[in-house]
Amino acid sequence: MGMLGAGKISLDGTKIKASASVKQSKDADALNKEIDQIFKESIEIDEAEDEMYGESSPYQIPKELANKKRRLETIQNAKEKLDEENLDKINVTDNDAKIMKHKDGSKKPSYNGQIAVDDKEQVIVAADLVDEQNDVHQVKPMIRHIWATMGIKPTILVADAGYSSYDNLDFLIKEKINAYIPDNFYETEKHGKNKWFRNSLFKYDEQMDCYYCPAGFMLPFTRIQKRDDGPDLKLYVCNNCSICIMKNKCTKAKNRTISRDPRTYLLEDMRKKLKSEEGKEVYQSRMYTVEPVFGQMKQNRGFREFLLRGKEKVKVEFVMMCIVHNIGKIRNFIKKHKKNLKKVLGNGINESNIAKNIAI
Repeated sequence: MGMLGAGKISLDGTKIKASASVKQSKDADALNKEIDQIFKESIEIDEAEDEMYGESSPYQIPKELANKKRRLETIQNAKEKLDEENLDKINVTDNDAKIMKHKDGSKKPSYNGQIAVDDKEQVIVAADLVDEQNDVHQVKPMIRHIWATMGIKPTILVADAGYSSYDNLDFLIKEKINAYIPDNFYETEKHGKNKWFRNSLFKYDEQMDCYYCPAGFMLPFTRIQKRDDGPDLKLYVCNNCSICIMKNKCTKAKNRTISRDPRTYLLEDMRKKLKSEEGKEVYQSRMYTVEPVFGQMKQNRGFREFLLRGKEKVKVEFVMMCIVHNIGKIRNFIKKHKKNLKKVLGNGINESNIAKNIAI
């Protein structure tokens, strides 16, 4: 239909509340206490029933005991999953939901809905639902989803700081995808909201392998810091902090230290790109490409909480909402451009058959 652009895609995620209460998120101790309490109450109910009826009436499980039995099974299933997955807490009502922080600051059992939106007509070209609060691990999976849907990788990818990591930036460069993703401190530093001098204010001299602080003092390379969870860091330490008039804005420590990851150049290159006029324009496009989609879902359609429970069912519910969004976009596009729906669908079916024949 010509509704997709040239491959410029924006990623975003949103937290959507699960069909569960925050009070039902419990740790192992709380689950064990409730299991013990259910056993105790069940015995008391059973003894009361025996005293009332004795052996004279046919056995029928009391309603209170039946309810306790169902609750016990639910608690035990949750406890089993908590132990298997080594979780700190689990929601008894929806075992797959995780406590996530929402934009209003509240913490609720939730899921994280992920969408990739084409910039031309706000069509969702890929969607997924995850139980991780952070977006940082969703770049690679979403690229695979986009590829599976469109048959091509995006040429330009725009995402907020939640998707920034060394691994993601390196992956996107290798995949030849032109990305615009700020790091977590980029916006803070841009608006001057940080209390201390950030590392970005220290200029790195590649030839001398040293840094220069805002006051002009050198931070020479001092030593290597070993790490188990990543590449070793190079540490640069200033020896002139005691005589620096800007020390109270720089550090509480005796000497200011800068640690440099060998992949720091990825963040530095990204910042240069984002500060360019083209970079500013491309990144700003998120505001009218992907962000309004979640606004339409939540505000216009009232989709703020799931009706179903369990990750598989909830994912279906989320994808259905994405389909609803796309149907609305198609309707508006046909109306705006005065296209014939029957003809459009016919062309789509014919093209699909041609593609299948070519594949065969």
